[in-house]
Amino acid sequence: MKGLSAVIDALREQVAASPSVQRIWAWYDAASPRDQRIVLTLGAAVAALLALFLLVLPAYDFSRSAQQDYRAQVDTLAWMEANRHLATARSSAPGRGDETLLTAATQTAAAMSLTIRRYEPAGENGLNLWLEGVPFAQTMLWLELLERERGIATAEFSARRRAEPGLVDVRVVLEG
Repeated sequence: MKGLSAVIDALREQVAASPSVQRIWAWYDAASPRDQRIVLTLGAAVAALLALFLLVLPAYDFSRSAQQDYRAQVDTLAWMEANRHLATARSSAPGRGDETLLTAATQTAAAMSLTIRRYEPAGENGLNLWLEGVPFAQTMLWLELLERERGIATAEFSARRRAEPGLVDVRVVLEG
């Protein structure tokens, strides 16, 4: 604390030694008591305005902003609690866990010796898949397995027959 008061005293001495400050003090000492009161009143008003604009208004704005943020967070929490059933229903699909739709489709297709040639997203929770030259019966078993064990539904399905018996080119849209 003594170091701070020494710094303040040194600063006060430097300001008092300034020629501009000495002229202002000389003018103030020579002014009439009425003028001195006016200067003090104006100085107090300027100090009050500075305190208002530098301290009070920023604190008020911060408080108001914090209250708005709090209300927004409360609204978000209420929305999340109101829609909790959607998240739990989606995550409780049979056998899926944290697995993505693409992962589930490619793993089960590989397990059934089916090769996915191309894929792309379809909407918010869909997946377009193209399979070429795959056995039709094996493909139907794969789609049935996806629905039964993974909760993945077939939204669209189209198959085109190939020259080889039992083989097809398939385009399927999965949702889940």
